[in-house]
Amino acid sequence: ARKWYDHCRKFHSECVETAGRTLPTRLLYYKNGSLRLCNSVDLDISTRYATLSHCWGKSPMFKLTMERVQSFQTNIDIKELSRTFQDALQVLADLELEFLWIDSLCIVQDDPDDWNRECLLMSSVYGYSDITIAAASSTDGSQGCFYERKMPVEQLLHVSIVASYGCKRYTITHPPNPELVQIDWLPPSALNNRSPLFSRGWVLQERILTPRLLTFNSSYLYWQCASWSGPEWKRPGIDESQGRHELRNLTIGKDYNWHEVVRVYSRTQLTFPSDRLVAISGVAKRIQKVFPDQYLAGMWRKDLERLLCWSVVTPQQGTPLVYQAPSWSWVSLLPGTRANLPQDPRGFGRLLVQIANIEMTLTGPDPMGAVTRGVLRVRCETLLCGMAVSGMILSGNRDNFLANFGSVLSSVRLRLDSQPNMADPFPFYLLPVLQAPGNKGGRLYIRGLVLKPTNKCKGEYERIGQFRKDDDPGENRPKIFKKIGSVDFAKLSFTKLDRELLFESSEGEKGPHFITIV
Repeated sequence: ARKWYDHCRKFHSECVETAGRTLPTRLLYYKNGSLRLCNSVDLDISTRYATLSHCWGKSPMFKLTMERVQSFQTNIDIKELSRTFQDALQVLADLELEFLWIDSLCIVQDDPDDWNRECLLMSSVYGYSDITIAAASSTDGSQGCFYERKMPVEQLLHVSIVASYGCKRYTITHPPNPELVQIDWLPPSALNNRSPLFSRGWVLQERILTPRLLTFNSSYLYWQCASWSGPEWKRPGIDESQGRHELRNLTIGKDYNWHEVVRVYSRTQLTFPSDRLVAISGVAKRIQKVFPDQYLAGMWRKDLERLLCWSVVTPQQGTPLVYQAPSWSWVSLLPGTRANLPQDPRGFGRLLVQIANIEMTLTGPDPMGAVTRGVLRVRCETLLCGMAVSGMILSGNRDNFLANFGSVLSSVRLRLDSQPNMADPFPFYLLPVLQAPGNKGGRLYIRGLVLKPTNKCKGEYERIGQFRKDDDPGENRPKIFKKIGSVDFAKLSFTKLDRELLFESSEGEKGPHFITIV
């Protein structure tokens, strides 16, 4: 680990950022076996420090409180610290660093004001750290950073490799026993990502923002920086990088992949679901700094109309007990519910909606932080009526439902955000958002939102899912389906009564019409 660290500092100029550098409010100072808390205002701005990424778990933790602030500035009894914290101090000394940031010891845990201030600074705390130490295989502080490694066998084996999709399969013969044992081998980076630590929501931005990540897991050490990554048996400058980990480092700000951030972050867990926006705010700030855009509860204003068509991998079981975000954002899902943003949204067809106005109500002063309400006023061409029918399965786990295109019923594929109660058919509304151009065969492709009325305000809806309409040329289409493989929604007209019932406002029988989504 020391060789990795020294090599990176010497040869990887892109793995550090100094522009606009700030220090955390407080840091732990460790030297000659003694530990104390210090205020960063007394330190030089170039002071190097490490950060610790760890699982809190359920075991009792020695932490900073208002009562302990003064005594911590004099001395912290190392024996009171968890095994993970003590191991981190040993790593700190081995790297010849003297300053360390640990959330539970540098943020006053029983002072809500201090916590609210400090959680807004995570982008700079991890972004300007010299290295992050990750206790990846520990579920709480009692398990530490260092693990006793147990080899699966104590003698040489005969190994043959058989190709397998997504991994390598090893067939092992253990002499003198003729029995065969098959194991699936995953690349070190993939196995690393499956550790307990990296399943936690707060940890994702720690991984992304830090310039260097030193991961301790139960099998090996793993190094990641903006220039090179690999397990302990690899060496930078000699061995090829194992590939930059799935979330590219954003410290330099050359590029980013918000789709990948959402894909990975959405499947992580949080102790408090209300933290879902706060726990990713540091990444959002770093992205906005390099690529200026309006941030909207986990979404970005540029191409927002297309990004509204995100989908879930598997419907969530239940709904959040506390408000997390407006229904049009993937952040409204329960933590652990995997979501995917549409890939390459700009290259997909013609927009059928336009966002006319956005109103966001923030919980506090941070535009990247928690929200209490988010309203989209949407200009649309139409709103289609549908009816969910139990038991109509089209393929796999995508359900086939009926929607009313004009006066003709046609099937659509729905992916609902929550597992529905299909005991009885239920009505819904479809908002077409995107329409792909027809190919030579006249194939039709429409993507949009599944909505239900809130019954609170006229023309106000909330999202309950996403739909696709995908027809082959040979299907019996309604008249509004053109031969070139598109739908002419201008041919749909709404009576005055329909417009009163469906829309917030309307500019005539054939629109445009306006609805709000909350």
